[in-house]
Formats: sequence, structure tokens, C-alpha cells
Amino acid sequence: MSEETRRVAESVMELVLAHQRKLGGPVGCRAPRCERCLSAHLGQVERSVEAGSPVVFVLPAFPGKSPNEAKVLGTVPDLGDRVMLMKRAEAEAAGAELVSGDGRLSYFALPWSRAEVA
Repeated sequence: MSEETRRVAESVMELVLAHQRKLGGPVGCRAPRCERCLSAHLGQVERSVEAGSPVVFVLPAFPGKSPNEAKVLGTVPDLGDRVMLMKRAEAEAAGAELVSGDGRLSYFALPWSRAEVA
């Protein structure tokens, strides 16, 4: 793997991990750059970069929310969704491709009302 490939792959992952929730876990995971979190996905990102392929991130049912109320404040888009959309161009410039699922198709499998995904 070339140094340039590694640099690009790390820049993509740092964009993703910059807004990661860091509650609990090992002390190193609370640092701005956690090698453990970075290394979990870095190999796949490096392979995509090396092949000249975009790094694909799938956002299932975006902007639908997890049914776990301990993790989300409600069903409407929030600041996390806004930040993701604002960072989309930056992520794509770094070699990422963001694919979002359709909440209208996912609501059948999740405890959402039709109004919450329309």
C-alpha cells in the first residue's frame, strides 16, 4: 500500500470518526483519534482507494432514526443529520460515496408511522 493510499484512506476515516459518539469504552476511544476505531475499517477503505473505487457508506433509511430512544431524541432529522449533509461534499471530495436508503421502504420493518417517514 502506498503512502498516498494510506493518507487518503485515513483522511476519509477521520471525517467519519470526527463526529463519532464516544461514551464509555476504552480510554483511548475517547481521544480525538482512536487507532482502534480507525483500524477497524481502514483496511477496507485502503482497498477501495487503491483500486480507484469510491469508499461507499450506506445510511440505511436516512433520515430515519433508531427505534432505541436511549440513542435518539426523536424521529425528525437532527443536528447529526444536518452535519452529515454538510460534510457530504467534503467526504465525497476525499473519495467517499454516501448512499442513503429510503425510509419509506424501511418503515415496514421498524416501529415508525407512515407520517414519520413521509
